[in-house]
Amino acid sequence: MPPPQGVSWFTNFLRQDNSWQDPITNNLNTNNPNYPYSSTFLALFIAFGTAFWNTLISTLGFGRILLTAPTTFFWGPGGSDGNTGTSSGSPWATMAPLSNKYDVGGQTVTLKLTNDTNTQFVLNSWVGGGQVVVDLQRHTIASTLGAAFVANYVGTATIKNGKLSSSNNVGNSGQAIDCLHTGILYLAGTVTGGDFLEFGSCLGAHMRLRSPGGSLIATFPDFSGGAIYKISGGGVAHFQLSEGFANFEQAQAQIIAAVSFSDAYHSMFSGISFWGGYSFTGGGNVTNTNQYNIRLPASAKETSSLTWPGTVPGAANLWNPLALT
Repeated sequence: MPPPQGVSWFTNFLRQDNSWQDPITNNLNTNNPNYPYSSTFLALFIAFGTAFWNTLISTLGFGRILLTAPTTFFWGPGGSDGNTGTSSGSPWATMAPLSNKYDVGGQTVTLKLTNDTNTQFVLNSWVGGGQVVVDLQRHTIASTLGAAFVANYVGTATIKNGKLSSSNNVGNSGQAIDCLHTGILYLAGTVTGGDFLEFGSCLGAHMRLRSPGGSLIATFPDFSGGAIYKISGGGVAHFQLSEGFANFEQAQAQIIAAVSFSDAYHSMFSGISFWGGYSFTGGGNVTNTNQYNIRLPASAKETSSLTWPGTVPGAANLWNPLALT
């Protein structure tokens, strides 16, 4: 009989009498149903292992590589998206291979930055649920191309352990973090793990959330004691919200330099909530035109007693509700 479909082309050759022969063992098979596969094929499959075949299939474009355990990939300047990404010596250039080649399979994927860079990086949606942790490894993304980090995904991610800034506001995109996602972004991780995130100078806002559909940017899942993000540079605003909802909860921000903002917090048509011990430390002075510029319908206004530390000459809580129509 002919060899099984999908096997003959790889390990066997067809004989003229329609039997098929294992080229290594020389065993023949005519119509024996108990010998359906070539021993060579099985030997090769076992020898290389399922990880090799998964990678080969994905590389050839036939499917995705399924992750079955927490996995770390590396990315950064000088890398290539054609690299494996599995070591700091073979990093990706971007985060795109995670979205294009892998099924996360409900696991936690950590993406580690290998060096300082002035390039913008984008995290797009990935397949397979789970969560993604972007670990900057105490490096700096000082983008000259717009926002330093663009969150453009459906899912849950964390960014931590590094500094973000932007010196290019082309198209009003000069943020440290620009959130286009419909998921959740945690900042800094957990204080118990020594995690942090630092916001440097930006020509736009430090953080901007502008995704419709009830998007959420949430800070600090470690409710037991908060976590620290640092502020060492100013911008148009510390936080700017045009669509979605923002929670600042159980958090501690440390201001470590003299900084200034037009509006510390600016919101259009969306809500900002401060609760659970959100506080500020540090000796840096802050200059704001307004602490809050909340342009909401009066019925949707969020209230807060939050005040910034240091000297805030002329700043006031400016609630500027829009007329209901």
